[in-house]
Parts: sequence; structure tokens; C-alpha cells
Amino acid sequence: MNSRLPRHETILYLLAFLLALGLRFVRLGELPLTDSEARLALDALSIVRGESPALSSHVAYTNLTAILFFVFGSFNFLARFWPALAGTALVFVPFLFREQIKPNAGILLAFFFAIDPAFVALSRQAGSPILAVTASLLAAGFCFRRQPRAAGVFLAFALLSGPALWAGL
Repeated sequence: MNSRLPRHETILYLLAFLLALGLRFVRLGELPLTDSEARLALDALSIVRGESPALSSHVAYTNLTAILFFVFGSFNFLARFWPALAGTALVFVPFLFREQIKPNAGILLAFFFAIDPAFVALSRQAGSPILAVTASLLAAGFCFRRQPRAAGVFLAFALLSGPALWAGL
């Protein structure tokens, strides 16, 4: 089977990605953190300071955010960066299932993931379940594409993303 994508399909996936990127990252750090977001951000900040953080079930979020805080400092934008990036990456899930989904339906699904208000809202919250959702869908997609290493990496990331994974399964 020819694995080369038509040019218009590639451009449409790129447009869906740019739309998702804009909806998730524009003015991301302007609102103050909620109590649950602040608790997770403070856990990441305590890792950076060398203190013992509170025991958290969002291991992936806390450690990745600690890396950002260490390099760039602690900002609301950086506290919400990883969920926004994961929500943006959700657009590429239909691309991984392109043998099972027709091209037009896959592109339509990518645009749906880009503009869905629930996914956009989850992507703009620190420590949200979008990390677990995106990582588990990417793991399934790479499993279908017979790429076990990538599937294993995303499955591990999904397991470390918090308890939302279990409700999603």
C-alpha cells in the first residue's frame, strides 16, 4: 500500500494543528491558577527547590513542569504548558489510524479535536486528564501501526499521567 499522503491531506492536518495550537496557547497564562492547579504547580516548584513535594498521582505532569520551572522560572503559562501541548497533539491521533479511518473522516476528526470546547478547556488546565487521554490514544495508535517502542513510551506516560486514565479505560 502506498504510504505517501496526498499533499492536501498533509496541509489540512497542519491547519488543524495550527488551529489547535492557537486555541490552546493564546493567552494561556493570563488567568490565575485554581486551587487544584496551584497545588500541582507548587509540587513542581518544590521539586525545583530541592524540597520534598507532596505525594501526587500526577507524576508525569509534576516532573515535566518541574523541568520547565527549573529552566525558565515559574509562570502560570508554564504551569499549563504540558496539558496545552498534549491537547494540541491530540489532533494527530486520527493520522495514526489512517488505515482504519477514511481520509476525509480522519481530517474531520482532527478538526473536531482541535475545536471541541471540552478538549480545549481540558487542555488549558494544569494537571488535567488530557495528558492521560492523549497519551493513551497515541499509545493505541502506535500499537496499531506496529511501533511497539513508541506505543510503550506513550503507555508509560499515560500510566504516569494520573488517575484519569483508569476512568477513561
